[in-house]
Amino acid sequence: MNPWTGAIVGLTAALHAAPASAQADLFLEVSLNGKPTGQILRFREGPRGLRTSAASLRELGLDLRQFGLRGDEDSVELSALPGLQYQYDRASQGIALQLDDALREPMHLDARPNAAPPQQRATPGLVLNYDLIGQIQPRRSAIAFNELRFFNESGVLSSTGLLSVSGPNRDYMRYESSWSWSDPATLEALKLGDTITSSLPWSRSVRIGGIQWRKSFDLRPDLITYPMTAVAGSAVVPSALSVYINGIQQFGTTVPAGPYVVNRVAGFNGAGQATVVTRDEMGRSTVLDVPLYLDTRMLAASLTEYSLETGFMRRDYATRNFSYRGTPLGSASLRHGWSNSLTLEAHAEAGANTAVAGGGALLALGRSGVLNASASASKGGGVQGGLGYQYLSRRFSVELQGLRASAAFRDLANIDGVLPPRRSDRASLILALDQGSSASASYIAYDTPQAQPARVGSLSWSSHVARSVFLTVSAFKDFRQRASKALFFNLSTSFGERT
Repeated sequence: MNPWTGAIVGLTAALHAAPASAQADLFLEVSLNGKPTGQILRFREGPRGLRTSAASLRELGLDLRQFGLRGDEDSVELSALPGLQYQYDRASQGIALQLDDALREPMHLDARPNAAPPQQRATPGLVLNYDLIGQIQPRRSAIAFNELRFFNESGVLSSTGLLSVSGPNRDYMRYESSWSWSDPATLEALKLGDTITSSLPWSRSVRIGGIQWRKSFDLRPDLITYPMTAVAGSAVVPSALSVYINGIQQFGTTVPAGPYVVNRVAGFNGAGQATVVTRDEMGRSTVLDVPLYLDTRMLAASLTEYSLETGFMRRDYATRNFSYRGTPLGSASLRHGWSNSLTLEAHAEAGANTAVAGGGALLALGRSGVLNASASASKGGGVQGGLGYQYLSRRFSVELQGLRASAAFRDLANIDGVLPPRRSDRASLILALDQGSSASASYIAYDTPQAQPARVGSLSWSSHVARSVFLTVSAFKDFRQRASKALFFNLSTSFGERT
Protein backbone atom coordinates (compact mmCIF):
# COMPACT_ATOMS: atom_id res chain seq x y z
CA MET A 1 0.00 0.00 0.00
CA ASN A 2 1.12 3.53 -0.73
CA PRO A 3 2.38 5.14 2.53
CA TRP A 4 0.43 8.32 1.80
CA THR A 5 -2.73 6.33 1.23
CA GLY A 6 -2.35 4.61 4.66
CA ALA A 7 -1.82 7.94 6.40
CA ILE A 8 -4.94 9.44 4.85
CA VAL A 9 -7.02 6.40 5.86
CA GLY A 10 -5.76 6.58 9.48
CA LEU A 11 -6.44 10.32 9.74
CA THR A 12 -9.96 9.81 8.38
CA ALA A 13 -10.67 7.08 10.98
CA ALA A 14 -9.35 9.30 13.76
CA LEU A 15 -11.57 12.19 12.70
CA HIS A 16 -14.64 9.91 12.69
CA ALA A 17 -13.78 8.55 16.17
CA ALA A 18 -13.11 11.92 17.77
CA PRO A 19 -16.72 12.84 18.61
CA ALA A 20 -17.29 9.49 20.30
CA SER A 21 -14.21 9.64 22.49
CA ALA A 22 -14.37 13.31 23.40
CA GLN A 23 -18.01 13.63 24.45
CA ALA A 24 -19.15 17.11 25.48
CA ASP A 25 -20.65 17.78 28.92
CA LEU A 26 -24.34 18.74 29.03
CA PHE A 27 -25.61 20.88 31.90
CA LEU A 28 -29.34 20.25 32.00
CA GLU A 29 -32.17 21.61 34.16
CA VAL A 30 -33.82 18.63 35.89
CA SER A 31 -37.48 18.02 36.69
CA LEU A 32 -38.62 15.00 38.69
CA ASN A 33 -42.09 13.46 38.29
CA GLY A 34 -43.30 16.63 36.59
CA LYS A 35 -41.97 19.01 39.29
CA PRO A 36 -38.94 21.29 38.76
CA THR A 37 -36.12 20.47 41.15
CA GLY A 38 -34.33 23.79 40.69
CA GLN A 39 -31.11 21.86 40.00
CA ILE A 40 -28.80 21.96 36.97
CA LEU A 41 -26.67 18.83 36.80
CA ARG A 42 -24.04 17.46 34.45
CA PHE A 43 -24.86 14.72 31.93
CA ARG A 44 -23.11 13.16 28.93
CA GLU A 45 -24.43 11.60 25.76
CA GLY A 46 -23.42 8.00 25.15
CA PRO A 47 -24.16 5.35 22.54
CA ARG A 48 -27.28 4.32 24.48
CA GLY A 49 -28.43 7.71 25.69
CA LEU A 50 -27.60 10.03 28.55
CA ARG A 51 -25.25 9.17 31.39
CA THR A 52 -24.48 10.87 34.71
CA SER A 53 -22.65 10.22 37.96
CA ALA A 54 -24.03 8.42 41.02
CA ALA A 55 -23.40 11.59 43.02
CA SER A 56 -25.81 13.51 40.75
CA LEU A 57 -28.45 10.82 41.21
CA ARG A 58 -28.03 11.08 44.99
CA GLU A 59 -28.54 14.87 44.80
CA LEU A 60 -31.86 14.21 43.07
CA GLY A 61 -32.96 12.04 46.00
CA LEU A 62 -32.70 8.65 44.31
CA ASP A 63 -32.09 5.66 46.59
CA LEU A 64 -28.90 4.26 45.07
CA ARG A 65 -29.30 0.96 46.94
CA GLN A 66 -32.46 0.25 44.95
CA PHE A 67 -30.36 0.35 41.75
CA GLY A 68 -27.43 -1.67 43.09
CA LEU A 69 -25.05 1.31 43.03
CA ARG A 70 -22.23 1.88 45.51
CA GLY A 71 -22.35 5.67 45.19
CA ASP A 72 -18.86 6.28 43.75
CA GLU A 73 -19.61 5.51 40.09
CA ASP A 74 -18.53 8.30 37.70
CA SER A 75 -20.74 7.28 34.78
CA VAL A 76 -24.16 5.61 35.09
CA GLU A 77 -26.32 4.91 32.06
CA LEU A 78 -29.85 6.20 32.74
CA SER A 79 -31.55 3.72 30.43
CA ALA A 80 -29.98 0.84 32.41
CA LEU A 81 -31.68 1.87 35.66
CA PRO A 82 -34.87 -0.20 36.16
CA GLY A 83 -37.97 1.86 36.91
CA LEU A 84 -36.41 5.13 35.67
CA GLN A 85 -37.60 6.89 32.50
CA TYR A 86 -36.45 10.20 31.07
CA GLN A 87 -37.03 12.66 28.22
CA TYR A 88 -34.24 14.92 26.94
CA ASP A 89 -35.30 18.28 25.46
CA ARG A 90 -32.40 19.64 23.37
CA ALA A 91 -34.09 22.94 22.66
CA SER A 92 -34.63 23.94 26.29
CA GLN A 93 -31.61 21.99 27.57
CA GLY A 94 -33.75 20.17 30.13
CA ILE A 95 -34.34 16.60 31.22
CA ALA A 96 -37.54 15.20 32.75
CA LEU A 97 -37.19 12.14 35.00
CA GLN A 98 -40.04 9.80 35.94
CA LEU A 99 -39.74 7.14 38.67
CA ASP A 100 -41.73 5.52 41.48
CA ASP A 101 -41.51 6.88 45.03
CA ALA A 102 -40.18 3.49 46.14
CA LEU A 103 -36.97 4.28 44.21
CA ARG A 104 -36.45 7.63 45.93
CA GLU A 105 -34.65 8.31 49.18
CA PRO A 106 -37.37 9.38 51.64
CA MET A 107 -37.19 12.62 53.55
CA HIS A 108 -36.47 11.78 57.20
CA LEU A 109 -38.26 13.79 59.88
CA ASP A 110 -37.71 13.49 63.63
CA ALA A 111 -40.93 13.83 65.63
CA ARG A 112 -39.04 13.95 68.94
CA PRO A 113 -35.47 15.25 68.58
CA ASN A 114 -33.17 14.64 71.52
CA ALA A 115 -32.66 17.75 73.60
CA ALA A 116 -29.16 18.87 74.49
CA PRO A 117 -28.06 18.05 78.05
CA PRO A 118 -28.86 20.89 80.44
CA GLN A 119 -26.19 23.26 81.58
CA GLN A 120 -24.76 22.20 84.94
CA ARG A 121 -24.57 25.08 87.37
CA ALA A 122 -25.05 24.50 91.07
CA THR A 123 -25.05 27.39 93.50
CA PRO A 124 -23.95 26.10 96.93
CA GLY A 125 -26.89 25.65 99.26
CA LEU A 126 -28.24 23.91 102.33
CA VAL A 127 -31.69 22.31 102.69
CA LEU A 128 -33.44 21.02 105.80
CA ASN A 129 -36.57 19.00 105.03
CA TYR A 130 -38.65 17.70 107.94
CA ASP A 131 -41.99 16.23 109.01
CA LEU A 132 -43.08 16.76 112.62
CA ILE A 133 -45.79 14.82 114.48
CA GLY A 134 -46.60 15.35 118.15
CA GLN A 135 -49.17 14.55 120.82
CA ILE A 136 -49.99 15.83 124.32
CA GLN A 137 -52.09 13.03 125.83
CA PRO A 138 -51.67 10.52 127.32
CA ARG A 139 -47.97 11.44 127.24
CA ARG A 140 -46.14 14.28 125.60
CA SER A 141 -44.13 13.01 122.66
CA ALA A 142 -42.94 14.11 119.24
CA ILE A 143 -41.38 12.48 116.20
CA ALA A 144 -39.50 14.43 113.55
CA PHE A 145 -38.24 12.91 110.31
CA ASN A 146 -35.49 15.04 108.78
CA GLU A 147 -33.34 15.20 105.70
CA LEU A 148 -30.30 17.46 105.59
CA ARG A 149 -28.72 18.23 102.21
CA PHE A 150 -25.70 20.32 101.26
CA PHE A 151 -24.95 20.76 97.57
CA ASN A 152 -22.49 22.51 95.28
CA GLU A 153 -20.84 21.84 91.93
CA SER A 154 -18.97 18.88 93.43
CA GLY A 155 -22.13 16.95 94.31
CA VAL A 156 -24.73 16.48 97.03
CA LEU A 157 -24.10 15.47 100.64
CA SER A 158 -27.26 14.04 102.24
CA SER A 159 -28.26 12.50 105.57
CA THR A 160 -31.68 11.31 106.78
CA GLY A 161 -32.87 10.26 110.20
CA LEU A 162 -35.65 10.27 112.81
CA LEU A 163 -35.65 12.21 116.06
CA SER A 164 -38.06 10.99 118.73
CA VAL A 165 -38.81 12.79 122.01
CA SER A 166 -40.92 11.18 124.71
CA GLY A 167 -40.84 12.93 128.06
CA PRO A 168 -37.22 13.23 129.17
CA ASN A 169 -36.05 10.61 126.63
CA ARG A 170 -34.51 11.70 123.37
CA ASP A 171 -33.31 9.36 120.64
CA TYR A 172 -31.99 9.90 117.12
CA MET A 173 -32.01 7.12 114.52
CA ARG A 174 -29.82 7.63 111.44
CA TYR A 175 -31.22 6.15 108.25
CA GLU A 176 -28.89 6.95 105.35
CA SER A 177 -25.85 9.17 104.78
CA SER A 178 -24.20 9.57 101.38
CA TRP A 179 -22.42 11.80 98.90
CA SER A 180 -23.49 11.64 95.25
CA TRP A 181 -22.36 13.14 91.96
CA SER A 182 -23.93 12.89 88.49
CA ASP A 183 -23.30 14.10 84.95
CA PRO A 184 -26.42 14.48 82.76
CA ALA A 185 -24.23 14.71 79.64
CA THR A 186 -22.78 11.20 80.05
CA LEU A 187 -25.66 9.84 82.20
CA GLU A 188 -23.11 8.55 84.73
CA ALA A 189 -23.44 8.85 88.50
CA LEU A 190 -21.27 8.04 91.52
CA LYS A 191 -22.53 7.50 95.06
CA LEU A 192 -20.49 6.95 98.24
CA GLY A 193 -22.10 5.86 101.50
CA ASP A 194 -25.44 4.19 102.15
CA THR A 195 -27.22 2.99 99.02
CA ILE A 196 -29.36 0.18 97.62
CA THR A 197 -27.91 -2.29 95.13
CA SER A 198 -29.32 -2.42 91.64
CA SER A 199 -31.80 -5.11 90.68
CA LEU A 200 -33.93 -6.34 87.81
CA PRO A 201 -37.56 -7.53 87.99
CA TRP A 202 -36.30 -11.07 88.64
CA SER A 203 -33.63 -10.21 91.28
CA ARG A 204 -33.61 -8.60 94.75
CA SER A 205 -31.84 -5.56 96.20
CA VAL A 206 -30.04 -5.14 99.53
CA ARG A 207 -28.90 -2.11 101.51
CA ILE A 208 -25.15 -1.56 101.67
CA GLY A 209 -22.59 0.97 102.76
CA GLY A 210 -20.09 1.38 99.93
CA ILE A 211 -19.68 2.64 96.38
CA GLN A 212 -22.13 2.66 93.48
CA TRP A 213 -21.22 3.58 89.89
CA ARG A 214 -23.98 3.56 87.33
CA LYS A 215 -25.15 4.79 83.97
CA SER A 216 -28.84 5.49 84.16
CA PHE A 217 -31.33 7.24 81.92
CA ASP A 218 -33.16 8.38 85.06
CA LEU A 219 -30.82 11.38 85.04
CA ARG A 220 -32.51 12.64 81.86
CA PRO A 221 -36.30 12.18 82.12
CA ASP A 222 -36.65 14.06 78.83
CA LEU A 223 -34.89 11.29 76.90
CA ILE A 224 -37.02 8.62 75.24
CA THR A 225 -35.09 5.36 75.56
CA TYR A 226 -37.65 2.79 74.45
CA PRO A 227 -38.00 1.76 70.78
CA MET A 228 -40.19 4.09 68.77
CA THR A 229 -41.88 3.28 65.51
CA ALA A 230 -41.42 5.19 62.26
CA VAL A 231 -44.36 5.95 59.96
CA ALA A 232 -43.80 6.34 56.21
CA GLY A 233 -45.83 7.84 53.39
CA SER A 234 -45.64 9.90 50.23
CA ALA A 235 -46.86 13.36 49.22
CA VAL A 236 -47.88 13.92 45.59
CA VAL A 237 -47.33 17.69 45.90
CA PRO A 238 -45.79 19.89 48.62
CA SER A 239 -48.09 19.51 51.62
CA ALA A 240 -48.60 20.22 55.31
CA LEU A 241 -48.08 17.07 57.38
CA SER A 242 -49.59 16.29 60.80
CA VAL A 243 -49.08 13.18 62.93
CA TYR A 244 -51.77 12.21 65.47
CA ILE A 245 -51.27 9.54 68.16
CA ASN A 246 -54.54 8.14 69.49
CA GLY A 247 -56.32 11.25 68.24
CA ILE A 248 -53.88 13.80 69.75
CA GLN A 249 -51.54 15.75 67.49
CA GLN A 250 -47.87 15.04 68.26
CA PHE A 251 -46.02 16.54 65.30
CA GLY A 252 -46.56 18.95 62.42
CA THR A 253 -44.41 20.27 59.57
CA THR A 254 -44.34 20.78 55.78
CA VAL A 255 -42.92 18.27 53.31
CA PRO A 256 -42.01 18.51 49.61
CA ALA A 257 -43.42 16.17 47.00
CA GLY A 258 -42.09 12.65 47.39
CA PRO A 259 -41.65 9.98 50.05
CA TYR A 260 -41.10 10.79 53.74
CA VAL A 261 -40.42 8.93 56.99
CA VAL A 262 -41.40 10.33 60.40
CA ASN A 263 -39.07 8.80 62.98
CA ARG A 264 -39.38 8.52 66.77
CA VAL A 265 -43.17 8.49 66.95
CA ALA A 266 -44.14 8.12 70.61
CA GLY A 267 -46.55 9.47 73.20
CA PHE A 268 -48.16 6.34 74.64
CA ASN A 269 -47.45 2.91 76.14
CA GLY A 270 -48.99 -0.23 74.66
CA ALA A 271 -51.15 -0.60 71.56
CA GLY A 272 -52.20 2.54 69.75
CA GLN A 273 -52.71 4.10 66.35
CA ALA A 274 -50.81 6.76 64.45
CA THR A 275 -52.75 8.84 61.93
CA VAL A 276 -50.77 10.79 59.33
CA VAL A 277 -52.64 13.59 57.54
CA THR A 278 -51.19 15.44 54.52
CA ARG A 279 -52.99 18.53 53.18
CA ASP A 280 -51.99 20.28 49.94
CA GLU A 281 -52.39 23.94 48.97
CA MET A 282 -55.91 23.29 47.64
CA GLY A 283 -57.02 21.89 50.99
CA ARG A 284 -57.25 18.29 49.78
CA SER A 285 -56.36 15.81 52.53
CA THR A 286 -54.91 12.30 52.54
CA VAL A 287 -55.21 10.19 55.71
CA LEU A 288 -52.97 7.22 56.54
CA ASP A 289 -53.64 5.04 59.63
CA VAL A 290 -50.77 2.98 61.08
CA PRO A 291 -51.25 0.61 64.08
CA LEU A 292 -48.40 0.76 66.61
CA TYR A 293 -47.23 -0.98 69.78
CA LEU A 294 -44.71 0.51 72.22
CA ASP A 295 -43.36 -0.83 75.52
CA THR A 296 -41.51 1.58 77.79
CA ARG A 297 -39.73 -1.29 79.58
CA MET A 298 -37.59 -2.01 76.52
CA LEU A 299 -34.44 -0.20 75.37
CA ALA A 300 -33.95 1.06 71.84
CA ALA A 301 -31.27 -0.59 69.72
CA SER A 302 -27.67 0.01 70.92
CA LEU A 303 -28.69 1.74 74.19
CA THR A 304 -27.07 0.41 77.38
CA GLU A 305 -27.48 1.11 81.08
CA TYR A 306 -25.63 -0.51 83.96
CA SER A 307 -24.94 -0.31 87.69
CA LEU A 308 -21.98 -1.57 89.75
CA GLU A 309 -21.86 -1.68 93.56
CA THR A 310 -19.44 -2.89 96.18
CA GLY A 311 -19.41 -2.49 99.95
CA PHE A 312 -20.73 -4.03 103.15
CA MET A 313 -24.29 -5.11 103.81
CA ARG A 314 -26.34 -2.96 106.17
CA ARG A 315 -27.68 -4.73 109.27
CA ASP A 316 -30.57 -3.79 111.58
CA TYR A 317 -31.73 -0.94 109.37
CA ALA A 318 -33.94 1.56 111.24
CA THR A 319 -33.07 -0.03 114.58
CA ARG A 320 -29.32 0.68 114.84
CA ASN A 321 -27.36 3.69 113.59
CA PHE A 322 -24.16 2.03 112.38
CA SER A 323 -24.32 -1.71 111.81
CA TYR A 324 -22.63 -3.36 108.82
CA ARG A 325 -21.43 -6.87 108.13
CA GLY A 326 -17.67 -7.42 107.95
CA THR A 327 -17.70 -9.43 104.70
CA PRO A 328 -17.62 -7.35 101.48
CA LEU A 329 -20.00 -7.98 98.60
CA GLY A 330 -20.42 -6.92 95.01
CA SER A 331 -23.34 -6.54 92.63
CA ALA A 332 -23.79 -5.64 88.97
CA SER A 333 -26.77 -5.17 86.63
CA LEU A 334 -26.82 -4.57 82.87
CA ARG A 335 -29.52 -3.84 80.28
CA HIS A 336 -28.78 -3.53 76.56
CA GLY A 337 -30.96 -2.92 73.53
CA TRP A 338 -29.78 -5.60 71.12
CA SER A 339 -32.39 -4.43 68.62
CA ASN A 340 -35.66 -2.54 68.73
CA SER A 341 -37.46 -5.83 69.35
CA LEU A 342 -35.01 -7.49 71.78
CA THR A 343 -33.67 -6.14 75.09
CA LEU A 344 -31.11 -8.23 76.98
CA GLU A 345 -30.57 -8.20 80.76
CA ALA A 346 -27.87 -9.57 83.04
CA HIS A 347 -27.32 -9.57 86.80
CA ALA A 348 -24.61 -10.95 89.08
CA GLU A 349 -23.86 -10.68 92.81
CA ALA A 350 -21.45 -12.29 95.23
CA GLY A 351 -20.47 -12.10 98.91
CA ALA A 352 -20.44 -14.05 102.20
CA ASN A 353 -20.22 -17.49 100.57
CA THR A 354 -23.03 -16.54 98.15
CA ALA A 355 -22.89 -16.06 94.39
CA VAL A 356 -25.63 -15.61 91.79
CA ALA A 357 -25.52 -14.99 88.03
CA GLY A 358 -28.36 -14.80 85.56
CA GLY A 359 -29.73 -13.33 82.38
CA GLY A 360 -33.03 -12.29 80.91
CA ALA A 361 -34.65 -10.87 77.81
CA LEU A 362 -37.68 -8.92 76.65
CA LEU A 363 -38.93 -9.84 73.18
CA ALA A 364 -41.46 -7.69 71.31
CA LEU A 365 -44.03 -9.78 69.45
CA GLY A 366 -44.87 -7.13 66.88
CA ARG A 367 -48.23 -5.58 67.82
CA SER A 368 -49.13 -8.59 70.00
CA GLY A 369 -47.35 -7.57 73.22
CA VAL A 370 -44.02 -8.35 74.87
CA LEU A 371 -42.70 -11.67 76.19
CA ASN A 372 -40.11 -11.69 79.00
CA ALA A 373 -38.00 -14.55 80.39
CA SER A 374 -35.15 -14.94 82.89
CA ALA A 375 -32.91 -17.66 84.32
CA SER A 376 -30.47 -17.56 87.26
CA ALA A 377 -28.16 -19.98 89.06
CA SER A 378 -26.64 -19.67 92.53
CA LYS A 379 -23.69 -21.25 94.28
CA GLY A 380 -24.63 -24.68 95.56
CA GLY A 381 -26.79 -25.69 92.60
CA GLY A 382 -29.84 -23.50 93.14
CA VAL A 383 -31.74 -22.25 90.11
CA GLN A 384 -34.48 -19.72 89.42
CA GLY A 385 -36.53 -19.13 86.27
CA GLY A 386 -39.21 -16.70 85.22
CA LEU A 387 -41.58 -16.22 82.32
CA GLY A 388 -44.10 -13.49 81.59
CA TYR A 389 -46.24 -11.74 79.01
CA GLN A 390 -47.80 -8.28 78.83
CA TYR A 391 -50.22 -6.63 76.42
CA LEU A 392 -51.57 -3.11 76.88
CA SER A 393 -54.26 -1.36 74.87
CA ARG A 394 -56.85 1.37 75.31
CA ARG A 395 -59.68 -1.17 75.71
CA PHE A 396 -58.03 -3.85 77.83
CA SER A 397 -54.70 -4.93 79.32
CA VAL A 398 -53.38 -8.39 80.21
CA GLU A 399 -50.34 -9.32 82.28
CA LEU A 400 -49.07 -12.79 83.23
CA GLN A 401 -45.91 -13.26 85.32
CA GLY A 402 -44.45 -16.36 86.94
CA LEU A 403 -41.25 -17.02 88.90
CA ARG A 404 -39.97 -20.34 90.30
CA ALA A 405 -36.93 -21.04 92.50
CA SER A 406 -35.50 -24.31 93.79
CA ALA A 407 -35.00 -24.96 97.50
CA ALA A 408 -31.22 -24.50 97.13
CA PHE A 409 -31.41 -21.08 95.43
CA ARG A 410 -29.76 -18.32 97.51
CA ASP A 411 -28.95 -14.65 96.87
CA LEU A 412 -27.48 -11.78 98.90
CA ALA A 413 -30.81 -10.96 100.55
CA ASN A 414 -30.70 -14.45 102.05
CA ILE A 415 -27.69 -13.45 104.20
CA ASP A 416 -30.06 -11.64 106.56
CA GLY A 417 -32.40 -14.64 106.61
CA VAL A 418 -34.88 -13.38 104.01
CA LEU A 419 -35.28 -16.47 101.82
CA PRO A 420 -36.28 -16.01 98.18
CA PRO A 421 -39.83 -17.06 97.27
CA ARG A 422 -40.21 -20.54 95.86
CA ARG A 423 -43.16 -19.41 93.76
CA SER A 424 -44.45 -16.02 92.69
CA ASP A 425 -47.31 -15.76 90.20
CA ARG A 426 -49.34 -12.78 89.09
CA ALA A 427 -52.17 -12.52 86.57
CA SER A 428 -54.27 -9.44 85.90
CA LEU A 429 -56.92 -8.25 83.47
CA ILE A 430 -58.07 -4.63 83.19
CA LEU A 431 -61.05 -3.58 81.08
CA ALA A 432 -61.86 -0.01 80.06
CA LEU A 433 -65.64 0.33 80.01
CA ASP A 434 -67.84 3.06 78.62
CA GLN A 435 -68.27 6.51 80.23
CA GLY A 436 -64.97 6.40 82.13
CA SER A 437 -65.69 3.15 83.99
CA SER A 438 -63.19 0.34 84.44
CA ALA A 439 -63.15 -3.20 85.83
CA SER A 440 -60.22 -5.38 86.83
CA ALA A 441 -59.48 -8.88 88.07
CA SER A 442 -56.22 -10.21 89.47
CA TYR A 443 -54.77 -13.35 91.01
CA ILE A 444 -51.57 -13.60 93.08
CA ALA A 445 -49.91 -16.79 94.30
CA TYR A 446 -46.93 -16.51 96.64
CA ASP A 447 -44.96 -19.25 98.41
CA THR A 448 -42.06 -18.52 100.75
CA PRO A 449 -40.46 -20.77 103.41
CA GLN A 450 -40.99 -18.08 106.06
CA ALA A 451 -44.74 -17.56 105.76
CA GLN A 452 -47.98 -19.30 104.91
CA PRO A 453 -48.65 -19.67 101.17
CA ALA A 454 -51.05 -17.12 99.72
CA ARG A 455 -53.54 -17.48 96.86
CA VAL A 456 -55.35 -14.18 96.61
CA GLY A 457 -57.94 -13.21 94.03
CA SER A 458 -59.45 -9.73 93.70
CA LEU A 459 -62.11 -7.90 91.71
CA SER A 460 -62.57 -4.17 91.30
CA TRP A 461 -64.99 -1.81 89.57
CA SER A 462 -64.77 1.99 89.29
CA SER A 463 -67.11 4.51 87.72
CA HIS A 464 -68.43 8.04 87.81
CA VAL A 465 -71.89 7.94 89.41
CA ALA A 466 -72.34 11.70 89.04
CA ARG A 467 -70.47 14.62 87.51
CA SER A 468 -68.03 14.95 90.43
CA VAL A 469 -68.68 11.70 92.34
CA PHE A 470 -66.48 8.64 91.81
CA LEU A 471 -67.32 5.19 93.20
CA THR A 472 -64.95 2.24 93.59
CA VAL A 473 -65.99 -1.22 94.74
CA SER A 474 -63.37 -3.90 95.34
CA ALA A 475 -63.19 -7.31 96.96
CA PHE A 476 -60.50 -9.88 97.65
CA LYS A 477 -60.33 -13.44 98.94
CA ASP A 478 -57.46 -15.70 100.00
CA PHE A 479 -58.33 -19.16 98.71
CA ARG A 480 -55.92 -20.80 101.18
CA GLN A 481 -57.58 -19.16 104.19
CA ARG A 482 -61.37 -19.12 103.88
CA ALA A 483 -61.80 -16.53 106.61
CA SER A 484 -59.53 -14.06 104.83
CA LYS A 485 -61.82 -12.00 102.60
CA ALA A 486 -63.05 -8.46 102.43
CA LEU A 487 -65.26 -6.03 100.52
CA PHE A 488 -64.42 -2.33 100.16
CA PHE A 489 -66.47 0.68 99.07
CA ASN A 490 -64.90 4.04 98.32
CA LEU A 491 -66.89 7.15 97.42
CA SER A 492 -65.10 10.38 96.60
CA THR A 493 -66.23 13.79 95.41
CA SER A 494 -64.75 17.21 94.75
CA PHE A 495 -65.99 20.67 95.73
CA GLY A 496 -64.92 22.82 92.79
CA GLU A 497 -61.62 22.54 90.96
CA ARG A 498 -59.36 23.10 93.98
CA THR A 499 -60.90 21.02 96.78
